[in-house]
Amino acid sequence: MIKGDEIIIYEDPITKQKPEGEAVLIKKLGTCGFWEGKELQRWEVRFIAGDWTKTFERAILKEV
Repeated sequence: MIKGDEIIIYEDPITKQKPEGEAVLIKKLGTCGFWEGKELQRWEVRFIAGDWTKTFERAILKEV
């Protein structure tokens, strides 16, 4: 995952249940752990269907 990628954000990034919506990755903020060998990252994101002046911090499970 890199800045500018468009991905689906989930309320639970590990099980990918309850999608919040499609978002653009703005800035990687760090790593907050690992799940089954995959990195759980913190990103600043901007939701595509939302207010483009607002950004949010979300956890995203990096796919291999």
